[in-house]
Amino acid sequence: MVEKTIINIIRRYLHALPAYGIHARQAVLFGSCVRGQNQAWSDIDLVVIAPEFDGRPTVQQVKQLWIATGVTDNRIEPIPCGEKEWETQSGRPILEIARREGLLISPEQDEAPLHPPSRSL
Repeated sequence: MVEKTIINIIRRYLHALPAYGIHARQAVLFGSCVRGQNQAWSDIDLVVIAPEFDGRPTVQQVKQLWIATGVTDNRIEPIPCGEKEWETQSGRPILEIARREGLLISPEQDEAPLHPPSRSL
């Protein structure tokens, strides 16, 4: 289970992004925070899904993602992803990892796992 404080940090980050020209409707948390292996100093691996990233993101857009971490939480490691790229379920290997283990987070809604958790017998 993901710590509620991490979810709140991500929501604050998503709410801050429009001031930087990025209108993310959702993000995907993955990595140690989702696996329950995070420590106080752990980074927050986050795929930021926004229409501005359809096509190739500009250097300025990527800089804006990182600048926004400074006003929310500098542990966030944002990875830009276009809505079309996310929906087509193709693309970069890092996105495949996020799809496999990630938690979908919207600014206003409850978080939802992308895949049901597997059960061990």
